[in-house]
Amino acid sequence: MMRTINKTKIAFGFLIISLIIISVIKSVDLLQRNNDSILHPQYSVETFKTGDNAWGYNIFKGKTLIIRQDIVPAFEEIIPFQNKNDARKIGLLVIEKLKNRKLPTITRSELERLKVNVNLMTEH
Repeated sequence: MMRTINKTKIAFGFLIISLIIISVIKSVDLLQRNNDSILHPQYSVETFKTGDNAWGYNIFKGKTLIIRQDIVPAFEEIIPFQNKNDARKIGLLVIEKLKNRKLPTITRSELERLKVNVNLMTEH
């Protein structure tokens, strides 16, 4: 009879300790997720028309506009994006860089890799 009571106490104690451990793990996970959302707020991209066959993009951090890009980066010339899709692709690349805590600069090789059509118009 005494052994049954001790076994019951041990099983109950084990159950309580297990529940406490699970609660602590879930609390730490929840805190980690909250910290991640503070460190990486929601970014979004919005494309906009700047003229005939000319596009740009805005990057938002939450509801705050942080980048407005109405020309293709990486060129000295003023060259708008030729279509909405190209502007969006580069906007999404910028967001990835921001999330990874990198400078959101764009290179010509990145434009080529993403097949962004750039029409270099030279005046003679």
